[in-house]
Amino acid sequence: MPGTGQAESAELAATRKKIRDLEEENKILRKAAVAVEQVVPLNGEVHPPCVAD
Repeated sequence: MPGTGQAESAELAATRKKIRDLEEENKILRKAAVAVEQVVPLNGEVHPPCVAD
């Protein structure tokens, strides 16, 4: 990156990677929350998953 030192560029790249990793983790956690909500709704009622015999 113009105008930045090598150490600053490396730090910026590491920070961007951390942001991408956190965004990916956030997506995974949101999907997990949706899956849990299907089994345990926010009102506390528990609905067991359907199991085919």
